[in-house]
Amino acid sequence: MKTTLKDIAKECNLDISTVSRALSNDVRVKVKTKNIVKEVAQRLHYKPNLAARSLAAGRTKMIFLLLGSLEGTLERRAAGFGSSYINSKGFDLYISLHNSDPEVYQRQFERISLGLTDGAIISPNRQINSQVLYDNCLRDDIPVIFFDQHFENLKTPVVTSDNHNAVQQLITDCLKKGAKKFYVLFDDSNSVEKIRKKSSIQYLRKNNVPYEIVSSEKTNALKIQSLKRESIGIIGTSQGKIISFYKENKNYLSTQDLIFACFDHWIGSCYPSRNVVYAIQNYEKMISTAIDKIVEFTETKISIKSEIFKVPILEFKIIDS
Repeated sequence: MKTTLKDIAKECNLDISTVSRALSNDVRVKVKTKNIVKEVAQRLHYKPNLAARSLAAGRTKMIFLLLGSLEGTLERRAAGFGSSYINSKGFDLYISLHNSDPEVYQRQFERISLGLTDGAIISPNRQINSQVLYDNCLRDDIPVIFFDQHFENLKTPVVTSDNHNAVQQLITDCLKKGAKKFYVLFDDSNSVEKIRKKSSIQYLRKNNVPYEIVSSEKTNALKIQSLKRESIGIIGTSQGKIISFYKENKNYLSTQDLIFACFDHWIGSCYPSRNVVYAIQNYEKMISTAIDKIVEFTETKISIKSEIFKVPILEFKIIDS
């Protein structure tokens, strides 16, 4: 049977509160009493309940990292690097996946609000509004930071890439390579896509460059078409999205001089384009920034403000044919 504080108190002829303070090296307990209590605790093979002690002290030294899955590069890097980085700060990272399941997401969020962690870094589930869940955490002084994506109507700190400047640099590189007009493949499916889409439109208009926004539902309904061969920039989030768009419109696009632009990586040659430019996001800096902020909130108890922390792109790369 597991030894309890009550067992030690009975053996030492002390009350439980004195035993608890003695084992915690409380200055109010005499050194002689501490030594007696510790000797008995060791003899009875007493093991403290660390979870209860942490909750009593209001600290668990644990941070939740709630992700959709581990399938994407962002999630894998965040989980891998984040675990080692947070350990160096004396905290542990508890990684949990909601797999885009609203019920699981809500249950995990509720556990965070119960105080089972000092704070949480969350990749939000777009299928459920987190306002009530987030408010519960705020009410109980549990800091939450959204990672990569966020809800526009939710006033919470967010750590994300500097998508605005990234898109502008990608378009600039395409223009330098000779692009005269653009197809923009960003949509409104999440906050990151919306920012990239809005920034693309603003920058192309500012530079008087013709463009068309191509929705995911109408990828084959192109308006900017010409019988003559022209240099066309196609910008989107991923290589897969750009290649799918090309295949659906191959009859027209295969006759044009193409320049592709996307985020994170491009596998293989730049074919069927002449050039590919892509922006590599700094995932390690993103998760370390989120961890630094959540630890700061936890240790200083400063008030949490709605703020977007933008992490610069790690590197821009160009592939030439």
